[in-house]
Amino acid sequence: MPTTPSSPPPSGPQSGNTPARDVPDDAAALRLGGALLAGTALAVLLTDGDGSVLQANEAALVLFGLDGAPPPGTPAWDLAAPHSRDNARAMILEALHDGAGSMGSMGSTGVLHLAGRGGRAVTAQATFLAVAGESGGRSGLAILARDITAEHEETEKLRRGTLDIIRLNAELRSEYVAKQVALQSLEELSGRLKGVLEAASRVVIVATSQSGVITMFNPGASNLLGFRPEEMEGLETPLAFLDEDELALRGRSVSAAEGRSIAGVGVLAALARSGRKDFGEWTLVRKDGSRFAAELALSAIEGKHGVEGYLLVGVDVSGRKHAQEAMREREARLRAILDGAADGIITVDQHGRIESLNSAAASMFGYSLPELQGRAMEDIAPGALQGRHARGLGPVREVSGWRKDGRRFPMELSVAMVDLPSKPLRTCIMRDITPRRKAEEAQRQFTQRLAQQQADMERDLKAAAEIQKSLLPKDLPPDPRFTARWLFAPSATIGGDIFNILWLDENRIAVYMLDVSGHGVPSALVAAAAAQALQFHSLSVGWAAHSSSGPAPDRVLTALDMEFPLERFDRYFSLVYFTVDLERMALCYCNGGHPPPLLVRAGGGVEELHEGGTVIGLAGLLPFQAGQATLDPGDTLVLYTDGLTEFENASGKRFGMARLRKWLDATAGLPVDARMDALRKALESFGGKASPQDDLTVLVITFA
Repeated sequence: MPTTPSSPPPSGPQSGNTPARDVPDDAAALRLGGALLAGTALAVLLTDGDGSVLQANEAALVLFGLDGAPPPGTPAWDLAAPHSRDNARAMILEALHDGAGSMGSMGSTGVLHLAGRGGRAVTAQATFLAVAGESGGRSGLAILARDITAEHEETEKLRRGTLDIIRLNAELRSEYVAKQVALQSLEELSGRLKGVLEAASRVVIVATSQSGVITMFNPGASNLLGFRPEEMEGLETPLAFLDEDELALRGRSVSAAEGRSIAGVGVLAALARSGRKDFGEWTLVRKDGSRFAAELALSAIEGKHGVEGYLLVGVDVSGRKHAQEAMREREARLRAILDGAADGIITVDQHGRIESLNSAAASMFGYSLPELQGRAMEDIAPGALQGRHARGLGPVREVSGWRKDGRRFPMELSVAMVDLPSKPLRTCIMRDITPRRKAEEAQRQFTQRLAQQQADMERDLKAAAEIQKSLLPKDLPPDPRFTARWLFAPSATIGGDIFNILWLDENRIAVYMLDVSGHGVPSALVAAAAAQALQFHSLSVGWAAHSSSGPAPDRVLTALDMEFPLERFDRYFSLVYFTVDLERMALCYCNGGHPPPLLVRAGGGVEELHEGGTVIGLAGLLPFQAGQATLDPGDTLVLYTDGLTEFENASGKRFGMARLRKWLDATAGLPVDARMDALRKALESFGGKASPQDDLTVLVITFA
């Protein structure tokens, strides 16, 4: 079971040589720990932005030779073997620096030398993943390590054996003349060396002289790199199969460490002379230009007179890199799923203790992530895992949870059992149903009030219907210059359709139609108020319809737009407004977001009147523009609301513009009364017994 500190490390100075910093935001690192620490295949250490240990799983305790969790604030490099701490410290600080502010980066790798348990020296391959802070603070670090002691020892044996053979070979060659007896030994050793080199078909072994000339290029190198030995032996440097950018980067690091400029093969020589025996990850370049990752050990070949050459031993690790990348991708997906889930998700071990959880679960119970990790599930959800649910059986059920502040709340719980090779785990998915319970109670109270409110509503709707009817035009006195007829079919729900024809003087009329958004009493009241305002503005503004200041309809709409702001009435309305000079046979209009009226010419053709602006209620957001047209005898003006075109029959089909145009074409040249009768029949034939879903209004005016 992972060992988890009860709280993040305290602020203030840390052990080691790391300078004191503010405590970073560790929530992201601890959330990542929920996914990583649950695994057993890798040793996992989580650190804060200063490199101090936050958490360690059981595999990490074994690998690092610890009997228990390290004390809070312990620098991660102090867990390495004493002779390797400086190297571990450098790698950790470099990973923290490179990963600052990032989350789920590709990370870096390195080798750690550890004490292990029982005094057994351990070599571990470590991957350093940066973890960003929740509030954009400094990043922490997730260190994933595995024991590569056996691999390292085998490679080291091979490297040492090769070094010994090469060294002895050189000694024998130098003493060949004086020591004939050594000739046989030299031949035997050469045979052994050849056998070793030929057997290592998947290992790159390259030896160079002190000046960098390749003296040996084994079959494994030829196998992996694609060069024939005869192509490479005698070349001045082994740089042909090393990545130039990577070598230059390492050269800058070595140059900074030694205080002098080092480049090319000198970088390899400097690294080999440094005495470091651990693996470093390099990119090797094949003859065809393709690349692969390899762990490369660089060593100096020592002779009687000092360094006589250098040895490079490399192992292809591209397969392992792909596996590690796949593992990181799976972990990233898991983190995204857990962190993005709206439900709380908690993983519980066989002892009933919380191993990991997501942010939604911590928030649900009012705790931070570290406060719940390692805690008994029984503390926050008593009885949740009893009975069949203890074995991950049974459907979703309702249980009670306890928040940190002591409040009890209802939640739905489902439990699933996961049998891992090492131990069984239970995954609990929880949902806080407090809002649902509150909604149910509110619904119950609402239902009690509904009957009374319904009665009040019906009374108000009847009153609003009477108001709406009172605003419709009365019978107009006959005038030989025009004939007007209309169709008004109110919906079951009171709406906001209003239209009228007003006399401005003996030769001019004003015509308008408006449709208030929504239904019910509020829309009807807004329609009534708008009709009164139109009555006033038609008489005060309408007289200036053809003055030098411009047509009146646009100013009428501008005035109403300022008087009926959306934020005040919580309603907007569409409006089309006309002034018609019956003597000059000219009309002026402005359309405020209303379905465009149709001007049906006596000689054929239909014009849509779009000129205007937006709906009324936007308080002058956009200006209104007036439009004009000249009338000919027999022309017909058709005004309608969207209740006509959007009228649906029992099949859900709409009446639409196509049927409206078909009605106009079919009744061309007929009197207005005949046209309106045809429209009523068309609506009845289309809709059947269906009632209008919205007020359905049509006004038709034919000019003589």
